[in-house]
Amino acid sequence: MNYSVEVLDLAKEDIKQYYEYYKNIQPELGKRFIAEVNQHFLFLEKNPLAFSVRYNSTRTIVLKVFPFMIHYYIEENIIKVIGIIHTSRDTKIWEEKSK
Repeated sequence: MNYSVEVLDLAKEDIKQYYEYYKNIQPELGKRFIAEVNQHFLFLEKNPLAFSVRYNSTRTIVLKVFPFMIHYYIEENIIKVIGIIHTSRDTKIWEEKSK
C-alpha cells in the first residue's frame, strides 16, 4: 500500500516556529531542521507502521539530531501529522492544541 503524508495546520505552525527559532540562532541550522523533518516524512511514507501507538491512535517518531517528536496517526493510506513537540515537553500538549 502506498502512503502519503499530510501535515495538518497545527503541525505546520510547529514546524514554522521551530524553523524560525533555529534560523535565528544560525541560518543553516533552520535549513537542517527542515531537512531532517522532511527526511522523517519520507521514511514514514515507506514505513508508517514502524512505530507503535503511543496513546489513542497517535504514533510518534523521534528526530535524530533535533530534540523533537513527530506525532501522527494513520487514516486509510494517509499519514496525518498533527504536531511536532519538543521531547522535554509533556505529550499532553498536542491534545490541548488539537482541541
